[in-house]
Amino acid sequence: MNRRVLAVLAVLGVLACLASPPSRATQLPNGVIVSSASDLEFQCVNAVVLAETKNRTFTEDQRLAAQYCAGYFSALNDTLMVLRDSGFNPMGICYPAAPQPPVVAIRAFIDFVNHHEDARKSLAMPVALAALAEAFPCSRFTPK
Repeated sequence: MNRRVLAVLAVLGVLACLASPPSRATQLPNGVIVSSASDLEFQCVNAVVLAETKNRTFTEDQRLAAQYCAGYFSALNDTLMVLRDSGFNPMGICYPAAPQPPVVAIRAFIDFVNHHEDARKSLAMPVALAALAEAFPCSRFTPK
């Protein structure tokens, strides 16, 4: 598959997430529905704790929440990398040259939501993109 087709598919995937109304939210096996930034933050706190903690017992719900969040940001990171590699970057997000683990994006998202209380009520995807754009602006990695 050529790069242009991959870029178009990636953009369509991101746009589909942006256009999804809260009524089409994802329901996790533990019954939690993730649609708002606040809901996703709740799930992601478990992912950060799990990534940074050794020898801690987690409940099944905590583990599922952490896996959901890590998967969410892994998919978002992969989409952004495909866009970047194809030369298309409509969101202005520029990661450093080395691939970033999902927990880096997760921390950026949690910090953003903590500093922008009004974002908690918004859908998760636009807030995640805004958080990454703030944490990894292209100007930060562009030589002057």
